[in-house]
Order: sequence, then structure tokens, then C-alpha cells
Amino acid sequence: MKQIYVIGILSLAGSLFSACEDINEGGGKDYNTEVEVTFASKIVAYDSNDTEEWVGGESVGVFMKKNKAGFAAEDIVNGVSNRRLIADADGSLCVPENEPSIIFQQDASKVDFVLYHPWLEILPENGIPVDVSNPANKEKYGTLYSNNATGKYKSQSPVKVEFRHIPAKIILEMTNGTGVEAEDLKSLQVEARGVYTAGLLALDTGIVTPAGNIGTISVPVSDDGRHAEYVVLPTNELPSSGRDLRFTVKNIAQTYRFDENLRFEMGKQYTLDVVIANPGIEVTIRTIEDWIVDDETGDAVL
Repeated sequence: MKQIYVIGILSLAGSLFSACEDINEGGGKDYNTEVEVTFASKIVAYDSNDTEEWVGGESVGVFMKKNKAGFAAEDIVNGVSNRRLIADADGSLCVPENEPSIIFQQDASKVDFVLYHPWLEILPENGIPVDVSNPANKEKYGTLYSNNATGKYKSQSPVKVEFRHIPAKIILEMTNGTGVEAEDLKSLQVEARGVYTAGLLALDTGIVTPAGNIGTISVPVSDDGRHAEYVVLPTNELPSSGRDLRFTVKNIAQTYRFDENLRFEMGKQYTLDVVIANPGIEVTIRTIEDWIVDDETGDAVL
């Protein structure tokens, strides 16, 4: 998914989401009428100082199920199981031309929506595959998931949807210390070792389960050696071998091991300050970016 960052778009998204919502507990004079589902979406950026938007034309998968139910066939509403939507640049998600509309339940029952990007015609084991083995492929950053639109009635339109990135993003900011010159950093090599490179996000729980081998990621580094970034799977399960970063400069490799209690969480951005000396290496977590989504009451939750 191509990404464009536009400063100041938040006010537009806010007005888009605040319009048209009519809390009516369903029913009313439209009790027996068909009501089409419309969607207004936004993407929560890794960095809270940035705003991320759809380019337009991206494919999104959607499920509509009974409120608080699973993904069994009997819980899917009106056959909306992995239906494809097309994103517009303004955040609206539309059914492709010549395909039937998505319709709310005929009665006043609540429904939940689960959405993801990019759409796949077949999902393995009702899950979204995520691959982070190649950090140079920025398209992988576009693997998105949304489960915030719950308890919706047919009188609530548009349905507000917030997408989060599935991987966690790691940013490394390097400086040179004793025994290492700034010029030396230009040859810096970074490897993330002991990481799961592939996994499967369960649609019902939003939990990522490792689905591949433990491997090593070669992290792209800027030309001056001062900046690097990559993404990791937000798994609860940790490799038994541990997770570490290996920094090689002046043909000398030094390793930093992450605390075993540290869990990288979905959609969060972790910025690490790294001082590379010879000998010695110091790593400090500078910031962890959080996101805010709407729960089914409409209140903002962290």
C-alpha cells in the first residue's frame, strides 16, 4: 500500500466522522426497511505527529457479524464474509461497481465489523498473514487491521472505522561514542536477530501467532549510519533464543539484547537511541508512540 503523509488532515477526518451518526437504538420508522452500510475510515499512523491517508483504489476486506459473536457461518450477517471494498482518498470505503451493497440486519440487532488491508480472496485459517522478513519492502507496513466498529445499528451511518498497522515499528537513531568516529558510522551494519519473520493475525482476537521460523533481518541503514528502521511481529510468544540487535562497525560486531519482558505491541512505534563506542554499546528507549481508538460507546480509549 502506498502511503502519503499530509499535515493538517485530522480536522477533515474529524468532521467526516462526526457527521451523520444517529444513535437511535435501531428500529424506529425504518424498522422493516433495508439500510445500506457505509464506511468512513482513517489510518492511525505509527508516529502521532504524522497523518496517514489512503491514496485511493486500495482493496479492503470486511466481515459483518453478530455483535460479540465469532466468525462461524451462522454468526455472519447477510453473507458479508470477506467482502471486498475499495478505499477512496477521502477515507470512504465502497463496494466495487456491479457488486451488491452491504445491508444491515433487517431488525434492530447490533452488528460488529472487522476489516483488514490488503484484501485477499482466501484467508488461511480465518487469519491475516503478515510477513516482515524484508524491511526494505515498505508495502509490508501497509498491513492494516480494524476491529473498533462494534455494536452498530442500521441507523448509524457512516460506520466509523480506524485501521491500525499490524506490525510494530522500530526506529534506531545512532550516534558515535568513544573510539568510533562519525565517519565510521557510514559503514555501519545492523541485524535484528532472533525474530519471527512471519505470522498470522486471528480475525476474532487480533492476536498474532508466529507462522514461520525464527530468523535474522538485515536492517536498512541510512548513508550516514545515523538512522535505521524495521518492523516486527507483535507476538506474545517470544523466541527461546532471545531477541537482539547486532551492530557492526570497523569490522567489530557488538550485540544488544532486548529485555525478555519487553513486548512489541501492534501499531506502536518504538524509537531507540543507540550510542556505538569501541568497546561498548548503549541503547535507550526514547519514546513509544500510542494510538487512540473509539470503543462501542463512542468514548476514546487508550
